[in-house]
Formats: sequence, structure tokens, C-alpha cells
Amino acid sequence: MSTLQGLRTATAVLVGAAVAAIATVLVAPPSSVPSPSDRLNVAVVDADATAEVVTAVEDGLGRILVYDYRHPHRAEKPAASFLTGAASEQYQQIYDVLAAVGPRQKLIHRSTVSRVGVQRLTGSSAELLVFLDQETVRTTDGSVNRAPAQIRVEAVRTDDGWRVSSIELL
Repeated sequence: MSTLQGLRTATAVLVGAAVAAIATVLVAPPSSVPSPSDRLNVAVVDADATAEVVTAVEDGLGRILVYDYRHPHRAEKPAASFLTGAASEQYQQIYDVLAAVGPRQKLIHRSTVSRVGVQRLTGSSAELLVFLDQETVRTTDGSVNRAPAQIRVEAVRTDDGWRVSSIELL
């Protein structure tokens, strides 16, 4: 094949691909094309939206990242309303570890959000990096264990506000 024929073939392929891409966008139903607010990352740029998701995640995590052997089910109701999707199961796995040893060791645990960084924020979802200060008290012997932790959180906007859909321990 000559260079000219190769160039014509490549041009035809590129034109065909461009036409197919344009046709796909033009004939796609409107509901399948994300709105600009669902594609555009406004983390930090939109201070109000960033503050809203940070506040929601801080408050929600503050209500659920607690365990007290005297009131072991205290966080269940807040967790049910704040978590959705995979986060519910991920949280249950964390809680099960505490519940297994908590009554025997008479544990009191609290994780406090120290910093939140918003990595991505759109109209309907957010990815955040959360830094936690954790404290666990074993009341059987008075020992106190303090440790930092980092989690990656994905959140989705619902009619009820922001809800966490994924929690990943880093």
C-alpha cells in the first residue's frame, strides 16, 4: 500500500469515527447525557457547595463513628439514615469488630473528624479525604489508645441531603 493510500484510509477512519461520535451525542436520549453540573468538578471553586458537603460529612461521621459498650446500638439509627449503598455494609464490618470485643473489654470509642479535603464535587456526588482522630478507652483497665486514621469517602446527594455511599480505610 502506498503512503497516499494509507493516508486516505486513515483519514476515512478518522472521519467515520468523528461522525459516529457526533451521531451518538445527537441521538442519545437527554436523560443519558449528564448535565454540566454532574460533570463539572466544583470542589473548592464553589465555596458554598464545598462547605455544604464538608459539613454534612463531618456531622454524619461524628454521629456514627462512635461506640460505647453501655449503649452499643446508639449509632444504628444515624447510620441507617446517613449511609447508603456499599457504605452500609462497610460500616457494619467496622461496627462488628467493635461489637465483638466491646462488651468484654468495656470499650468506649470515638472518632473525631479533624480535617476534610474535597477531591471531587459535582451536583450529585463527591469524593472526600477525611482525617480522623480516634480514641478508644478500655474501661476494664483504664488504658487509652489514640491513633489517627484516614478514610476516603464517596457521597451522593439525595432528596434528604448528602449521604455517604462508600468508606475506604486508607
